[in-house]
Amino acid sequence: MFRFHESRFFENWFGAYAILGAIASGLIPILIPLWTQQHSSAANVGIVMSLFGLGQLSAPLWGEIADTLRLNRVLFLMGLFIIGLSLLSITFIPLPSILGFFSLMAGLGFSLTNTFANLWIVERFSYAEVTERVGTLQKVYGIGQVVGLAIASLLSATHIKIALIVTSLMAFSSLIFYKTMPTISRDGKIKLRPALEKLHPRIQPLLASISQSYHLLHIKTLLPHLSKTALSTLTFNILWFIIVAASSFFFSFYPIIMKYVYKISPSISSIIFSVAVGLSIFIYSLVGRIAEERGDKKVLLLGIFLRLISILGLTILGYFVVSARMFLVALFFVLIIFSWPIISVSGTAIASESNLPQGAAMGLFSANNALALSIGSFIGGFIAHVKSYNFLLASSAILMFIGLLLSVILIKEE
Repeated sequence: MFRFHESRFFENWFGAYAILGAIASGLIPILIPLWTQQHSSAANVGIVMSLFGLGQLSAPLWGEIADTLRLNRVLFLMGLFIIGLSLLSITFIPLPSILGFFSLMAGLGFSLTNTFANLWIVERFSYAEVTERVGTLQKVYGIGQVVGLAIASLLSATHIKIALIVTSLMAFSSLIFYKTMPTISRDGKIKLRPALEKLHPRIQPLLASISQSYHLLHIKTLLPHLSKTALSTLTFNILWFIIVAASSFFFSFYPIIMKYVYKISPSISSIIFSVAVGLSIFIYSLVGRIAEERGDKKVLLLGIFLRLISILGLTILGYFVVSARMFLVALFFVLIIFSWPIISVSGTAIASESNLPQGAAMGLFSANNALALSIGSFIGGFIAHVKSYNFLLASSAILMFIGLLLSVILIKEE
């Protein structure tokens, strides 16, 4: 049994969740686009990353299975093992159809493990403790992401195949945490899961939707509420879809754009990503306090504005060669990463404040996020294939500007 030093809100099985963060938000966003690009086209890069996001929409299914079977440890590890086997298949059979299918399977595996990780906290502790424990879990995930990006920087430049094999072995290594994982007794009762409307996320990676994914989204009960919901709720969900899709235009192709547009190697771009994410973890709690004082909608507007300026800067640098371009690219990218805590903290709070029932509101928010990632990656791949990666960046800036306008409208609707 593998053990860490225990604290009040930390549990040893969080180590397995850190492995998930390293793989899903650190290694996959770097390795899969590069590997797919080596064996296929830009359009297929978009399809493969789209299918990874699509797999995350299975969270409600795993929630239902959790309520029925209670095979807690087995299903948690099964998700990581599915990711490991999928990556091995992609490594040794890099055909376009295989890449797409097993990317979808990896997304399903991520959703399975992630759902159980959140359920283990929500169903075992009181509401007073859940917020801090989920926050600690998210921080551990973020640390894992930073480590994953660091590993990618070491291996992605010339040894992508080896890096994929190492990533697979990391997924299988989660077995060492098996005995530290909790179990939930099967007593026939399904515990009501809190909405956690006061929770400000400590880490919310863009390419892996972890926000409130344990809220089950029931379409039959959601549709009647949507027909009666406030205009501001609909405006926010449209806004959120647009800005996440716009962001996926860049992040789903990040290592490729950095390599071919700015001539920055995957090793360097991974290090930049790792440092930026590591620093951004400290912004979440600060943004939470500011949002409570200034208002979530105004903070969201600020976050979208910062991201728009950053993407515009990258777009201009893609068309014009200037002195110190690498430094400016790194600076704008760091600003993009720093804008995400501002956007995700305020966005999560706004989603929970809608007039929908809390479970439905947060379930819709998670599904909307995952769907935007998937559709954005899919469309982005075809834009890059038909036009160019420079044009893809410009398209991202246009969508982000539309999101900014909708954010202004959202404030005026108050």
